Amino acid sequence: MRKGFTLIELLIGSTVSIVVVGTILFFFSYIYQLILDHVSSMEGNVSTFWVAEIINSDLRKAGYNVNAIENLPVECNSNLLTIRYVDYDKEGCENKTFEKNDDCSYIICYYVKDKNLKRVVDKKADGCNGTNINTKKVSIAPMFDENIIKIDNFSAEDKTIDNKTHIVKYVIKGRIKSRESSNFTIEDAIICRNWHY
Repeated sequence: MRKGFTLIELLIGSTVSIVVVGTILFFFSYIYQLILDHVSSMEGNVSTFWVAEIINSDLRKAGYNVNAIENLPVECNSNLLTIRYVDYDKEGCENKTFEKNDDCSYIICYYVKDKNLKRVVDKKADGCNGTNINTKKVSIAPMFDENIIKIDNFSAEDKTIDNKTHIVKYVIKGRIKSRESSNFTIEDAIICRNWHY
């Protein structure tokens, strides 16, 4: 009469158990990775929408109380977009004109650095001039989470309609990191009506 399992039975039972547990772990890790990729892709899609909204909002303000003879409300230089305006919503700024070192004057710059679109906010309009950005006088923020999105190219161009109306078109090209093959393009054209000559 046998009262236990033989060594061969134990080895076979252990092998079968290891194969079953391994298969289950592989299946769950595969499903978990698919979920992470999907969530990352969705976060990338949502962030591209918000970035476009922020740029569009800045462009709609372009030129308010800016004398375009002295300072162009929007400048598009290769990979740099510069936007100038007076924040008329700020208390005491209703009748101000664009001037450097003024609390009501703003310059916003967009450019690509380290595979991310950067947004520079220059609250006194004295630290972001073309390609010369004084990092001590401005705040610089990445527009995308660099763990999710890589930006390959950013460009902008200005088209004059009349002396007060311009159309600024911008294009952002990038890809979601979790899926290197998932390239995207954000493209929009905003009508800026606040230009004064």
